[in-house]
Amino acid sequence: MEEFNRLLDEYKNQYLNFLSSGSAEAKAAYQRVMQGIEEALSTKREQVDSEKRAMKHFAGSYEKDNSDLKNTMETANTLSENAQQINDEYVESQKRFDEWTSSPTPKAELVDISNGYSIMMRVGIFLLMLPILFYIGLYTPIFGQQSAPSSMFSVSTPSTPFFSSSAIHNR
Repeated sequence: MEEFNRLLDEYKNQYLNFLSSGSAEAKAAYQRVMQGIEEALSTKREQVDSEKRAMKHFAGSYEKDNSDLKNTMETANTLSENAQQINDEYVESQKRFDEWTSSPTPKAELVDISNGYSIMMRVGIFLLMLPILFYIGLYTPIFGQQSAPSSMFSVSTPSTPFFSSSAIHNR
């Protein structure tokens, strides 16, 4: 900055010298100082542009990291709000596990014995009832057709010319 202020003072002096004398040497001197000022300004612009790019990069990375930090903070807040509930669930599950490991429940049988006995009893009753059902089914139509029980065991032959009593004697 001191260099730039020195160039400005030099330009002012050389320009005033040119205005008072009007010489070509004073004009060339203030133009050289003006050229030095423009070079200093272009150098400063390049530095400013470089710093702007660096600041934009920093702002972009800050924004990304800030959003990551925000997500982390939200997760932390959620965990802190639910910390007591999570601890209670952990303590309850630990109690259940300790109770189970101290006295495990007896292993249940795959087939209950009482179910087996009831199935066997049903099958046995069915096997005992089956012959009775066949007997009733076989003789019930006969009971409905016959009027007297003594005729139940008689043999009836159809009345056709081939099987009649006269047909048998005629042969």
